[in-house]
Amino acid sequence: VFSGLFGLEDLTPLTNLILGVTITTVVIDNFFDVLVFTGSTVTKLNEDKLPEAASKISAPKKEDMPLGIGTGSLTGNVVRGLSRLLSDNTERDCECEAAAIFAAYSLGLPCFAFKPNALEGATLVLESMGVQDNTSNGEEEYTYSQSMDSLASDAGVLKVLIW
Repeated sequence: VFSGLFGLEDLTPLTNLILGVTITTVVIDNFFDVLVFTGSTVTKLNEDKLPEAASKISAPKKEDMPLGIGTGSLTGNVVRGLSRLLSDNTERDCECEAAAIFAAYSLGLPCFAFKPNALEGATLVLESMGVQDNTSNGEEEYTYSQSMDSLASDAGVLKVLIW
């Protein structure tokens, strides 16, 4: 049913099933009232053309639906959870940066004002090995005069990893 959806013909049948169930659940959860109203209106307009058994069928009530489907609570919970994970929490970010500053300062690292990341750590280790000089042909080279304690040692790498 969903094989041609959005041009995703290469997806496996299991992925199509998951995508189909997800889309169907979202539509039913958020548009239950519209679907029931449309179905009952079409049924009333075509009462004379429908078999007698089909005209007596009614849609289930929201309260009778499993997992609260039809009330919007299922997709609401998913949206609230994702927004909690993906939103910025300024207080948490400030606490993480303060902890990074304290850890780097306590370890004696000269980059304690930077938020820790792999690139900053690798640059710090490389720069601790030597001083960067410009050569006469415009290229940058590192001369390995010890400008600060080398972080390329076991203890230095451990400090960077802790940071």
